[in-house]
Amino acid sequence: MLIALGALVFRNGCFLLSSACGLAAFDFGGILIHGLIFGIFIVGSQMRVRELAPPELRGQAQGLVNMITAGLGVFGSNALFNAVLGSAVPHRWPQAYALAIFLSVAVALALLFLPSRRT
Repeated sequence: MLIALGALVFRNGCFLLSSACGLAAFDFGGILIHGLIFGIFIVGSQMRVRELAPPELRGQAQGLVNMITAGLGVFGSNALFNAVLGSAVPHRWPQAYALAIFLSVAVALALLFLPSRRT
């Protein structure tokens, strides 16, 4: 999961550079790494839940993690980024990508330093 979050920082960094400098090459870099990020993050989170959840609750726990990441996470991030981008045109893309980088680093640090239960 930390690899996926690192790749997410890289992706948002590419988009930040593209929006700030106007170089399309950075857009291609961000697009190419997109599938890797979510593949690793989704599989990694499901594997982590499989490690930690009791066998009788494993399916429900994996469904809850999926709802949080794919449901509540997407809803919350859309609301947050709509507030950052605002209704003015052109949008403030560099600020939105900088916020995404900050949030990705914060989650990665939380995963690194928060204690976890080992089975």
